[in-house]
Amino acid sequence: MTRWPAIVWPAMTLASLLIVMGSVGRWRPELVAAGGALALLVFLSSVYLALRRWSGRASPRTVLWAIAGVGLFYLAVAGAASVAGWEYGVVALLAGIVPMTAICLLAATPAHSVIEAEDRFKRRPREASPGRAPRSAGRARR
Repeated sequence: MTRWPAIVWPAMTLASLLIVMGSVGRWRPELVAAGGALALLVFLSSVYLALRRWSGRASPRTVLWAIAGVGLFYLAVAGAASVAGWEYGVVALLAGIVPMTAICLLAATPAHSVIEAEDRFKRRPREASPGRAPRSAGRARR
């Protein structure tokens, strides 16, 4: 998970599948509870990956704004849905976990990749780079 943060996304897919399997047809609360718990776990791990400090750098503030924006949007959707009944408002709030997880993983993956590439570049001297031929003294620079 620390090498590529987006690897946790298939667990969100499994969580969604468990929730759908538990709520369609005959009601199976154990599947809904397992899917909800897995979705919450994936969401919390994506928030951790998006907000943690990478190589001594501060966590990006834009991720906080993105999470707040998606959260406010789903809060407004929940308010509109609760006109039909409080159950619909709760479901709208819970549905916001999936896009917030996606936002966090989208923010964590490029940040991790850039910082990892910078660290690798700092560790390796320029002359020792693979695939580069050493310059000859007689060859002119362009």
